Amino acid sequence: MKNSLKLIIGTLLIIGLLVSLVRPDFSLSHNGAEAIGQLMGMLLILIFAIWLLHSGSKNNLQKRPFIITLICIGSFIGVYGAMTGVFFEAFRGMASWYPPYVIASGLVGLAAFIGLWLMKRWGVMLYTFLVAVNQLVLLLGGLWTPSALLIPLMVIFIGFFYYKRMTPFVI
Repeated sequence: MKNSLKLIIGTLLIIGLLVSLVRPDFSLSHNGAEAIGQLMGMLLILIFAIWLLHSGSKNNLQKRPFIITLICIGSFIGVYGAMTGVFFEAFRGMASWYPPYVIASGLVGLAAFIGLWLMKRWGVMLYTFLVAVNQLVLLLGGLWTPSALLIPLMVIFIGFFYYKRMTPFVI
């Protein structure tokens, strides 16, 4: 498969997956086994899309440090979990603006980690901006704790450690 076709298909799969998550009529089955099946199916689509994006990119694993690969894979799963989590009972008691904020934050985070995966400097900068905004939201909401900053700061540190090896601000 040509690289550009892989990038297009991978991007379309991720967009389709995200659109299905934010549709107003989206809901998980109330049957636990069916809900897990739905989530696993979506996770498999996400993994396939990430593989297509990776194999279609010019930057391969030899150029991307292993730690950044681990961060990105963990973050793709985390973004997926956060965005699907807004449909569960725990979010029902939150302020009405919070679930859409989590989805929007997840989309921005997904873009940042795709940039990091592709070793683009804008991915590090976008993630740093997102962390600052999220920390401010947590602080203003009275939910901030020092541990909420620990992992994001480690990711930012690692991102800036490899910043010179990344492609400049070219999308």
